[in-house]
Amino acid sequence: MSRGLGVVQRRILETLERIEENYPGAWVLRIGLVTPKPGQRLERADRSKTERAVTTLATRGLVECRSARSELGLHPVVRLIKEGRPTLLNDADEAALRIACEVDAQVVNDTLRRLGSRVRVKIVDAEEIEYTTVLDMETRTPYRATYLF
Repeated sequence: MSRGLGVVQRRILETLERIEENYPGAWVLRIGLVTPKPGQRLERADRSKTERAVTTLATRGLVECRSARSELGLHPVVRLIKEGRPTLLNDADEAALRIACEVDAQVVNDTLRRLGSRVRVKIVDAEEIEYTTVLDMETRTPYRATYLF
């Protein structure tokens, strides 16, 4: 017999659903989803519960997890899995795509050189992350979020 979602998992899903309504595609910092019990201070156990809940939701295919790089290092981020939304590439696929782009750029540059042009093309990375603060309209709680490109 399967057990349903726990209290922390339901709270996280509800929060992510409300955020998704107003900010489609936003990734929420996992640390921002940590909520202590009413009237209590934030404790290490609260962080652990949230991490376990997010991991379980990810294994059930309800949320997707990723790490976002900032000036302070890597931070785990979470968002709902929505049908029709393209998934992000994993590191291996991203590396393979980059190699393919570099090969294509080299072919173009060889052709330009043969034709006597001084113009060359190069692969340029766009800014990967854009941070924003999203406001859960129902609870009026602000969350730190990021958009990954």
